[in-house]
Amino acid sequence: MLTSIARFSLQSRISKDNIHRKKHFLPWEKIEKIGLILHQADNINKSALEKFIDSTKKYLDVFYVDLTTKQALYGDWHCYTKKDATFLGLPRSTVLAELRKQKFDLVINTCGDHEFFATALVSSLNAPFKCGNSKTFNDVDLIIKKTEPYQVVDYLNEVIRYLNMIKV
Repeated sequence: MLTSIARFSLQSRISKDNIHRKKHFLPWEKIEKIGLILHQADNINKSALEKFIDSTKKYLDVFYVDLTTKQALYGDWHCYTKKDATFLGLPRSTVLAELRKQKFDLVINTCGDHEFFATALVSSLNAPFKCGNSKTFNDVDLIIKKTEPYQVVDYLNEVIRYLNMIKV
């Protein structure tokens, strides 16, 4: 029952956010600032991810979701824990208000569509171009499916490969 209510609330929030958002596909060379949303279920190799981030030569903010803990796991990333979520598992309004102040050229969501908190983050971040692996909530513009076996860095390299193909 709570999952249904959370899904409905999330879908409503995404619809409202999409009304005001101007969608615009950007090629990789025009992207300067990236918001990357990760989830604790992604089994992150932080050192490999840091090497990837450095190799992009882009400004990259990482938003890490781990709603199973009470304390942030990484000090250099934006970490979201139990205290940042409502009883429905969605971000608190203070979290969303803080996110709406930031501007990005691209937002990449590596999380699945069953991760409502991460999907709400994608919707709230201000960016003309959003990428993810699911179209369930209509929150992303470019959909790139995850391949098996799944590794975050491999997925991000695949996203960049497709972004390099875009010519505007």
